[in-house]
Amino acid sequence: MDPKNILELGPAAPELQLRAALEIRESDETRQNALNELKALIQKDGTIDCSTDDDYLLRFLRPTKFYPESALKMIKDYFGHIKKHAELYKNMGPSQQAPIFNNNLISVSPVRDQFGRRVTVLKIGAWSSKFGSLDDIYRATVQCAEMGACEPATQMMGGVAVLDMKGTSLRHVTSLTPNFAKKVVDLIQGNFPLRFKAFHIVNQPRLFDLIYACFKPLLNDKLKSRVFLHGTDMKSLHNHVTPACLTIEYKGQLNNFDQEGLIDLLHDNEHVFKVVRNYAFEQQS
Repeated sequence: MDPKNILELGPAAPELQLRAALEIRESDETRQNALNELKALIQKDGTIDCSTDDDYLLRFLRPTKFYPESALKMIKDYFGHIKKHAELYKNMGPSQQAPIFNNNLISVSPVRDQFGRRVTVLKIGAWSSKFGSLDDIYRATVQCAEMGACEPATQMMGGVAVLDMKGTSLRHVTSLTPNFAKKVVDLIQGNFPLRFKAFHIVNQPRLFDLIYACFKPLLNDKLKSRVFLHGTDMKSLHNHVTPACLTIEYKGQLNNFDQEGLIDLLHDNEHVFKVVRNYAFEQQS
């Protein structure tokens, strides 16, 4: 039986904590000192209205390797991005984007990869307007990212995305606007508290070159180095992402992702999205 999706809110596994010490400088002393300094910076700044609970602030400290000034900037950029695109976030929630989730356009593996990272699979090529707009794909992706950002292990290790382009047609190319491309890149390039470690493109047709051409000029060198093109060569994908966290569709070891469990998690934790929605409404009031 395939494993189920759960939200891992407890401490990360010991081996991940050891890796976090090496990769993001995490230790009891560093963590507490950074929390104290970040709270002081927020109070001194006076313009940031966000929770100062330790668990919430760690969402920003871990991706910025416990540098308080960098975490402060990420908090400002995160809420600034929501403010800039308030219309997107006002309409975000598992019920609003139900067709996206119900038709498996976005799935999260219940099994972490060999580095402890969350793996999200987006079937971009299977998207059509009957499931919602491209903005709905964006909203659904943000919801999964928000769930990951609640997990200490994911805060430490980050996440990877597998983008399945099977079925991509001219309709997809013509639907993609420069404005949409910029919104996506802005999100993953410093405006969201998560370490985006890799983007694996599979089953891409030649048309994909036209799509990637919209995104590539907007990516910084670090993100460009984290994009991998595999085509239909799943062994190439497995060199980066263990088959243990992939379904048989990608020559992996799982029969299916636990889509029902993912949908239940999103509904059970809708309070996370409510905070974002309320902030977006406040920006337009």
